Amino acid sequence: MMAFQGARRMGKQEVAIRSLPDNPSKHIYWIVYNRDMVAYTENLIEQIRGPEYMSHVTVVAKSDPSRDRTKGSIYFDPTLMDLIGNGGYG
Repeated sequence: MMAFQGARRMGKQEVAIRSLPDNPSKHIYWIVYNRDMVAYTENLIEQIRGPEYMSHVTVVAKSDPSRDRTKGSIYFDPTLMDLIGNGGYG
């Protein structure tokens, strides 16, 4: 019989969220492709870190027509996208 029977296995998203700093000394900018796709992960962050944690995070979406446009492209860190995703279910 396993000692951890009934214990839930953490997914990659949850592990990544738990590894975020407790009290960020700098603001966190989360770059995503589509702003509409991150609600699930935002809710997960609030459940794990508390609702006030999102005050340290700004979501910047490439497809957001209201954001200030600058010349050049937004580049995504594939490692970060693997860990916290683009808001999908993980």
